[in-house]
Amino acid sequence: MPAESFAGGARDPASPSIPQAREILGKFHIQRHHATVSARRPDELVQTLMYWLAAPEAALDPLRDPLDRMIGLAAEPAMQTRYADTLIHFARQQHKEAVVKAAILLLTAAVEATARTIRNRRSGSAGSVTPT
Repeated sequence: MPAESFAGGARDPASPSIPQAREILGKFHIQRHHATVSARRPDELVQTLMYWLAAPEAALDPLRDPLDRMIGLAAEPAMQTRYADTLIHFARQQHKEAVVKAAILLLTAAVEATARTIRNRRSGSAGSVTPT
């Protein structure tokens, strides 16, 4: 594909290349996170969250812990909230806007998952997971 058409498509939010780009960038950052986890800094994990929370379908492969408990329909609101709290604490110290945005995305996802669970319980289908 010519560079011009990829770049032009990347600017169009409806472009089919956007989910593919999110998947690739998310994978890149999660690999960097795994390689630098000993540094105990969330920067790479935050970048992965930014790409995949905005479009959970971009995370096509089975996710490793803790991502499997933070992204997608099987996400655990308690885990999302705990990690968002960790990110907020980190953001206060480091003043990084991306960390704050990732925390907001996690908290939004936790609220949506909780609302979905409540709707399922009210409708009598507590065991099933349905998209919003």
